[in-house]
Amino acid sequence: LFTKLGEGGIISLSFSSDGKFLAVSIFNDRKVLVFSTDTFTKVFEKRYNSYPNQVQFSPDGKYLAVGCVNGYVYMYDVSSNFREISNKYTPKGWVAPVAFSQDARYFAFGGVGYFAVFELNSKNKLFESLNESIQTISFSPSAEYVAVGSENNQVEVFSIKGDLVKGFNHYNSNYFYTLSFSPDGKFLAYATTN
Repeated sequence: LFTKLGEGGIISLSFSSDGKFLAVSIFNDRKVLVFSTDTFTKVFEKRYNSYPNQVQFSPDGKYLAVGCVNGYVYMYDVSSNFREISNKYTPKGWVAPVAFSQDARYFAFGGVGYFAVFELNSKNKLFESLNESIQTISFSPSAEYVAVGSENNQVEVFSIKGDLVKGFNHYNSNYFYTLSFSPDGKFLAYATTN
């Protein structure tokens, strides 16, 4: 459907839950594009001062989050033609993963030495953790727990209040690609470089 969207590599994609929009992060062009899937015409374009590393729609389709290398997370209101919500989330350094809980109550992001969870509607920070570089985040289906994989070979599972429930090492791995809870929340799977 597309030929070439820019000069930089496409590093992240996200469909809205209703399938009406596709968000694309073009890393080297420092740009995020959103297309309508009805006509595949561009409905939103934003160029950043830094590289947009991650795009993610919330499960309820209300928000689009963009995490950038300069440490900012931008949030957009989908129903208001992608109007930027006034307060930016400001972690410490490079933002890698951004994630929403399935019920869209919570939002999390991680980066270099930092991980934080927020209540989405109130924007209140529930907890933060200073850690190695966070590479992947996953909420349990019930949103009771959030799991992170970090550069120090650690997988940690926190309660939504910030208590460390479980932590374990996966030795000889230098990158976590993904974490995923099973639909019933009983199991957690992860994938690494080895």
